[in-house]
Amino acid sequence: MNGELIGINTAIFSSGGGSNGVGFAIPANMVKVFLAAAENGDASFQRPYVGASFGPVSSDIAEALGLKAARGAIISAIRPNSPAEKAGLEPGSVIIAVNDIPVEHPDALLYRLTVAGIGNSADLTVERNGEIAHVALPLQLAPEDPPRDTRVIDGASPFSGLTVENISPRVSEELRLSGISDGVVVSDIEQGTPAARIGFAKGDVIVSVNGEAIDTTRTLEGEAGHTPSSGAFPSIAAAG
Repeated sequence: MNGELIGINTAIFSSGGGSNGVGFAIPANMVKVFLAAAENGDASFQRPYVGASFGPVSSDIAEALGLKAARGAIISAIRPNSPAEKAGLEPGSVIIAVNDIPVEHPDALLYRLTVAGIGNSADLTVERNGEIAHVALPLQLAPEDPPRDTRVIDGASPFSGLTVENISPRVSEELRLSGISDGVVVSDIEQGTPAARIGFAKGDVIVSVNGEAIDTTRTLEGEAGHTPSSGAFPSIAAAG
């Protein structure tokens, strides 16, 4: 210990209610990211967008791939035109370090990329086919493509009271939508409205109404205008 701040206490678990027990803290490096965002006028906390899905490396996976050890985060999928694809990362590769700091699993990888900071570049140590390589990954915010086009549905419709947005990498990051790219997502519900009484929830993804594909918020708004609040409820495919 050198008298340096390593974390900020957030909670403590104590059977007697005193200060002795198990403490929980936010790492100081993560706090720096929050402060940097606040200084730039951004009240929300956003992680860098990689555009890839990761999984843990089990001993069986390590043996099958001929890896030296069961460590790191294996890339399971790469999204088109993402920073991961542009950097040359490939499914099946295993990231074992970020800026020369070892990562043992996907959560550690995400943490190291987050504390590296938006706008910087991370040096990834990648193991593939028994060879080690270094890949420079630019750290940037997830793109908002297509534009979210936020709309509040009103009128005499079962959807009245919903706030919906188009799905983009940015919206997926904010609402933690995993592997979903079709439809529109519910970002808010006004209490006491038909949509709230029906049981819509934040994060629901509407992909079709009465057999008609819903690809944009404009499309849903149009379908809502043709669907009365009384009578048969429209057929909706939703994920939440």
